[in-house]
Amino acid sequence: MLLPRKSEPLRSQVNQLSQQQEQHKTKKKYTKRKYCALVRKFAPGTIFALFVWVIVTSFHGVLIYDDSKISRGLTTIKKTLLTVREMKEQMNLPCNYVHDGFYLGDSNEVLNQVYQTLMEMQDDMIPILVECGGHDGITKSLSLKSSICLNMNTMLIEASQSNFNILKQTRKYDFTVNAALCEGDSIQMSDNPTNSGENHVTEETKLSNGITTACTSIDYELSKLKILLPKDQQDKIKLIFLVLDVEGYEATAIQGNTQYSPAKVMMEGKYAKETDRIKIEEWTKKHRLEGKPCTNNDICYNFHPSISEKPSHLKSLFYGARSKIPDKNYKTSVASKAYMFYGK
Repeated sequence: MLLPRKSEPLRSQVNQLSQQQEQHKTKKKYTKRKYCALVRKFAPGTIFALFVWVIVTSFHGVLIYDDSKISRGLTTIKKTLLTVREMKEQMNLPCNYVHDGFYLGDSNEVLNQVYQTLMEMQDDMIPILVECGGHDGITKSLSLKSSICLNMNTMLIEASQSNFNILKQTRKYDFTVNAALCEGDSIQMSDNPTNSGENHVTEETKLSNGITTACTSIDYELSKLKILLPKDQQDKIKLIFLVLDVEGYEATAIQGNTQYSPAKVMMEGKYAKETDRIKIEEWTKKHRLEGKPCTNNDICYNFHPSISEKPSHLKSLFYGARSKIPDKNYKTSVASKAYMFYGK
């Protein structure tokens, strides 16, 4: 039997286990020191880079969600601003989009007018459609088909909180604002219990339970969109279409639109008083707008050929099963069946 040398100690299993544990601890300490060194070396730069990324993307329209209460109303931003070139590349035509709202004839006409304006614009321009009186974004919206089919930069301004709660969900892909177009800090809103499309501004003394809504202006809201763009694009914004349906408050609403001259306007005129008509006439002259009566008691300004005039581009813009605009297309029972107006 061979015995181990005196200089070579006996290695029991316990001794081997102890050595393995010690090696593991040493390796763990080394890894931890190495990791801490890397963190100390790269963490400051990483944090700084992240900070710069947030700032840059915020100002370039990439980081574009803001659901915070700001000084003049609640603004929800959900999409970037596109140029005319980008819209032309992304248009979904012919437009056979169907929605279950009213005023399908008006909605198609807005689409027709926006399309003709876009075709005349330079590719690097950034066109905006603003609908004042956005309602719930679907039922009475005149901008919906333009937004969907033309991928149009669209902003909807709605003063009624109850309507806006729906609007911000139905039109997440558009710019939405919960505020009234008025002077001062705020006004009182009254909800119509039977027709949400007729929620309106009221006098504070007349209604004790009126809903307070922040005031804003068209110029102010467009300027907020403007700062989302790089500086070399900020002068490219153009208000190409303005829908004004604010239940008799149109004359006040337009007072906040002096910086951005609209190329075209569709304005409800049935509630206008004589004093309001004077203000509207002064505003239209300033912006070189020429109007004439059109559908549903509206006044249309600077319009291209309408659908009824059958311009040559209609077949490429609309294509569906209907051969004509149905009677009383503002009624839900009829509008829901009138899924398109143009066939072979």
